[in-house]
Amino acid sequence: ETFVLNPNGWTKCVYPVDYENLSIAYDLKNVAEMQFLFEAVRYDEPLPVYYLDNVLLYYTDSQRSPASLDLDENEICSFEKEYQQYVVMPVIAGAGDSLKPVLSLNEDPAYAKNGRSLRMYIPHGSVTDRSWHSISFAADFLRQVDFGRFDLDDELVFDLYNASAEPFSMGYILTDGGSSGPGKKDGRTANLMPGQWTEVRQPLREIAEDMAAALSDEETQVEPSAELLSDISYFTLINGEFPGSTSSDDRVLYLDSFRIEKA
Repeated sequence: ETFVLNPNGWTKCVYPVDYENLSIAYDLKNVAEMQFLFEAVRYDEPLPVYYLDNVLLYYTDSQRSPASLDLDENEICSFEKEYQQYVVMPVIAGAGDSLKPVLSLNEDPAYAKNGRSLRMYIPHGSVTDRSWHSISFAADFLRQVDFGRFDLDDELVFDLYNASAEPFSMGYILTDGGSSGPGKKDGRTANLMPGQWTEVRQPLREIAEDMAAALSDEETQVEPSAELLSDISYFTLINGEFPGSTSSDDRVLYLDSFRIEKA
């Protein structure tokens, strides 16, 4: 939630927690921290001063339950359902929050395969690949999706639209996030041309082979299986920092229709 603060005065900020939809991806009964993030300023600009007061938490009068994970056949995430805007999160590694991607729900049909898509705004940096922008699907959501219910010969398919003036590459990784997790096996890359959709196709068998190879050693050989796919809890799309000088150098990507297509 974003609030515009009144100059030289108090602003009352009220954040209604969407418990039903957020609980699909997050354990709100064990919240570890609460962050307040403010707009970044340049190093040569004066630092603003903020005052924070009366942080209150109000309880509801009735019991609230998580929304049901309603998926169409072979759907992973279409962004058509209300809860799906909450199952992805922006991440920045190696830099401050000023370079973190900004996510929003898009309803412009020019940038959606069906009704809605996810818009990913990526700010420019100053040094190539010094930091890494990414978005990740929530682990609890991925476990509920359960990739293991699909056949190894099926394919994961999703669509990316590059609304920027320049081509760029977007990497993606699927794994269990543990023993075969990130860093144990390089991800794959989608090359995105400007002003057009790119359909990304990934055979589930190759994902299972990657996970099996990471779990195998000299004494134990793990075979690819649908059971391994049930352990997928890490799905991220990532790209490196790119230099620029103005906001015209920033990039915009639209993501849509994450699905499984049968062999």
